[in-house]
Amino acid sequence: MEVIAEHGFQAASLRLIAKRVGIRAPSLYNHIKSKERLLYELLHEPLINMIAQYRERTKGVDDPMKRLRALIQVHLDFHLFSRKEVFIGNMELRSLSKAHFKTITGLRDEYSNLMTSLIEDGAKAGVFKVDDPRVVTFAILSMLSGVCNWFRPDGRIGADEIIRIHTNLAFEMLGLDPESATAHGGSRPVRPPRAPPARLPRAEPPRTAAAGGTEPPEVDGARARFGRSARRQNARSKPKYRSAIRLRHISSFNGAKEYSR
Repeated sequence: MEVIAEHGFQAASLRLIAKRVGIRAPSLYNHIKSKERLLYELLHEPLINMIAQYRERTKGVDDPMKRLRALIQVHLDFHLFSRKEVFIGNMELRSLSKAHFKTITGLRDEYSNLMTSLIEDGAKAGVFKVDDPRVVTFAILSMLSGVCNWFRPDGRIGADEIIRIHTNLAFEMLGLDPESATAHGGSRPVRPPRAPPARLPRAEPPRTAAAGGTEPPEVDGARARFGRSARRQNARSKPKYRSAIRLRHISSFNGAKEYSR
């Protein structure tokens, strides 16, 4: 597995794989039928195990919230500590034979349909609030699978806390308040966001007498005098452009030259 993750399926020769495990290349055929078959088993086993674990944990459980918690736990238990397996599954699916490709994609559909089914059940029971259960399924699974790209076992946050945070995020995506969505199945709809405060009307600037306003004459006169003074100041401060624009051209052969145009 490590050789395929490091070199890619096509470049990972049986000789390299055998060297990594400490045996001769011909001896590999005592354990695998082909390199492609090895890749197939690397992708097949995790899917079978996750589906089986979820079904075992939810046997006889009808509560969609408990089923969702179980599926999140199963998913993250694998993805938090199987970075190379996930990488191979995403990058080397194309290297499978047509028959094996169909089997793996079929298992992936079966797995994702487990979540879609529980979301649909929760929506029918009025527990979940979703527009499209299938779209929400892909959104949640993408979020959960992404942990393998950045999680570190020796990092700041442990696996249990990561699972708790992602479980709460999943409940929020389904319209639930994560604080009240306890392991016993209690739920409370997320409170709607507060309405933004009403905007006060903009105050109109006072109109001058010249514009039909009601300002006193002395104020209106002061405004006019200030305007004339500002215009005279601006006129004096304007730069006088020269008739020619001088450009400096640096030549590595002739030194600095100035041109006018």
